[in-house]
Amino acid sequence: MQKVSFNNAGLQQLLQAYYLQSDEELKQQALLIETDLIQWLINHFIFSESQLEDLLAMDETFMEEFSLEFAFFFENRLPVSLLKEETTALRESEPGRGKLYRNEKVSAQTYNPTLGLSTTETLNFSIQYLS
Repeated sequence: MQKVSFNNAGLQQLLQAYYLQSDEELKQQALLIETDLIQWLINHFIFSESQLEDLLAMDETFMEEFSLEFAFFFENRLPVSLLKEETTALRESEPGRGKLYRNEKVSAQTYNPTLGLSTTETLNFSIQYLS
C-alpha cells in the first residue's frame, strides 16, 4: 500500500482501503500494529524529519497502550481520527517546542424509539503544540 500524508485525510484514506479488506487481512494488520506500531506507522505514513524524530522518541508505555487501542479499533473497523494542530516549519523547528500527545476514546449514546439505544466509540489521537 502506498504511503499517505501524516494527517487525518491520510489516515482516513488508509483506513478506507484497509476496511474493505477481508477480516483475516485486517486481523494480520492489527497484529502488526499491536506488535510494532512505530514500524507500522513508518511503513504507511510520510513523515518529516522532525516528525520521525518525535515518533522515535515517544514514551514506550504511551505507545504500547495506544497500539492496543488502535489495533482493536482497526481490526473491528471502528472510527479513528488524527487531530493534528498545523504548524509552520519555523515553529516546528523551534528549540524547546512542547507537544501534547493525547489518545482518547469518545463514546456517544443515541436513542431512537424505533431503533432503540446504540453506543458508538471513536478513537482520537491528537497532537497539539504547547509553545
